[in-house]
Amino acid sequence: MMFEGTCVLADWTGTCTPKPEFCTEQYDPVCGCDGNTYSNECKAWAAGASVFSAGECKEID
Repeated sequence: MMFEGTCVLADWTGTCTPKPEFCTEQYDPVCGCDGNTYSNECKAWAAGASVFSAGECKEID
């Protein structure tokens, strides 16, 4: 199973951000870098996944 896009930091640069303590239940789906769809950006960050794109993840063959 593969997902569209690439989510790699080859040079290990980036910014570490603290996980949120709580998130709203607002449904505004995002596709996480791990290929999972989260109900909103906060929930993705809380799970430790950066946001790859807005909307649900699209599975490709």
